[in-house]
Amino acid sequence: MLAAITPKTKAIVIANPNNPTGNFMPAADFVRIAETGLPFVVDEAYIEYAGLGMSQVGLLKRYENVMVTRTLSKAYGLAGLRFGYLLASKAVIDTIASTLIPWNVGTMPMWAALAAFEDTEALAERVTFNNDQVRYIGEELSEVEGLNVLPSQANYILMDASDAGKKGGDMVEFALKKGIILRPQSAMYGRDGWFRITIGSAEENKMVVDVIKEFCAS
Repeated sequence: MLAAITPKTKAIVIANPNNPTGNFMPAADFVRIAETGLPFVVDEAYIEYAGLGMSQVGLLKRYENVMVTRTLSKAYGLAGLRFGYLLASKAVIDTIASTLIPWNVGTMPMWAALAAFEDTEALAERVTFNNDQVRYIGEELSEVEGLNVLPSQANYILMDASDAGKKGGDMVEFALKKGIILRPQSAMYGRDGWFRITIGSAEENKMVVDVIKEFCAS
């Protein structure tokens, strides 16, 4: 990414944790990007699942070009509100705020967001459930020969069935016939077995595990 920077580069955006892999980039590499001086957005939509200790918000004290974005659409379970927020220096916040229309966020979503921030117990319950289910799915599918389940610190898991001789697109179609919607993933790194699942209820997660096992064994 550093080598790809040109005079035309307007901003750099990194997801923390990454999407779709669900992993974190080393903290030292965030510093290397921040030191370019370019506007640097760190998208932390899924940070609550791993804990705020993995956040890069500390960079804001050292680099005015860094911005951290978060949302209530994931761990807070409020996707329908479309509520997000930005952490940045006052100068950056003032500049961005001056471009916003007065009614960009409604009153009800703002009050709902404040209530969600205060309900730390409910957030902890959702995070614990999600992380337990990520472990469950990983353990259940670890026995499937040729299926690579990437470790995730988010609410989704990326998988690659290439070594099982399966294509990700075929997996998605197979699951759809069973009433389960998986996320397709384009071929990359010379492999076409990629697909992704999003954590659901315990019952839904068991269903998807069974479907993936059935597909890989077919």
